[in-house]
Formats: sequence, C-alpha cells, structure tokens
Amino acid sequence: MKEIFRKIWELALRYQDLRDDEGHVKTVLRFVIKLLSLIKAANPDIAIAAAILHDIGWAKIPKKIRAYAGAKTPEEDKTRRLWHEAEGVKEGRKILNKVGYDKDLSEQVLKIVDGHDTRKGTFSIEDSVVRDSDKLWRFSNKGFWTAIRILKMPPEQEYNKLKRQIDEEGFFFTEEARVLAREELEKRKKEMIKWVR
Repeated sequence: MKEIFRKIWELALRYQDLRDDEGHVKTVLRFVIKLLSLIKAANPDIAIAAAILHDIGWAKIPKKIRAYAGAKTPEEDKTRRLWHEAEGVKEGRKILNKVGYDKDLSEQVLKIVDGHDTRKGTFSIEDSVVRDSDKLWRFSNKGFWTAIRILKMPPEQEYNKLKRQIDEEGFFFTEEARVLAREELEKRKKEMIKWVR
C-alpha cells in the first residue's frame, strides 16, 4: 500500500469503527482492494482513500444517535446517515489537506464520502467499488455476526435477507461484488452449520 494511504489511515484511525462495528473499515478496505484487482478501470487513488474515510463522520455524531441499530424510523435513519456523510466530508477534507493529497483526487474522494449511504445510483466506477465494498461488510464474517449479535436475530434470517439482496436491482453496482457476496455467504452458511451444533 502506498505511504500516503498509510498516512491517511493513521490520521483517520481515531474516527474509525465507533458504531460497535469493530473491523468495519479494514473489512471494507480489504474488499476495495479485492475489487480493484478485478476492475482495472477503477482508480485506486480515489477508491482506497474513500474507503478509509467513508465512515469517519460517525465520530462527530453523538454516541446515542450513531448506535448500530439506533434509528427508530426510516426518516431518522436517513437523517443520521446524511449527518455522518456531511461530517465525513468535513473531517476527510482536513485529513486529505494535511497529507497534501492531490486536490482533484480529493474532490472525487469526498464526493464518494458524501452520499455513500444515501445516494441513489452511482456516479463513477470508484463510487461503485467503495459502496459495493461497504455493503460486502454485511456478508463478511465480522459484519454478519455483528448484525446477529446486535439485532438479536437468528442467523438464518440474516442469511436469507442477504441472499435475496445479492440480486436485488440497485443493491450492488458491480457483478464482481455479487460474485464476492455469494462466496462470502457460502462461508457464512458453513459457519452457521457449526454454530447450531
């Protein structure tokens, strides 16, 4: 990984994983790197920086509001997601300026951060890669079992929901992410079998 990404990571570290989702950003970053290896048209200088910064805005939201399952209505959920996106842009701009990141690249990175949870559709292949990777967290070992623990649901229920979402129109933007999601779900299926024994 480029040294500048390490600098961005170090500056963003104190803002990461504050929603009872330990490992979220590392997992998203791992999926971004995997998708970048499959989608050569995507610019790593945009996608990797956006992945590192995408959720730092949660650190500026009161703990009670940022809770993983804290919203009581869809409207409340959207409001807090918009809030964390806006805060993420503010903090992300400070970090990118501090490391001397290219201005044009910075604007593209921040455009991804601003709307990554709420925007309909996608505006670039890098936006697609980051947002697909963010969703792939749910299919990962950490993401799947975090949801089970926090939402107190049977693993089969979460598994079936994720299985349906793979092919839902507009859920994933790349076919490569769908393939990874199916691979991850197959691993979760094996874990569930062990879990019920």
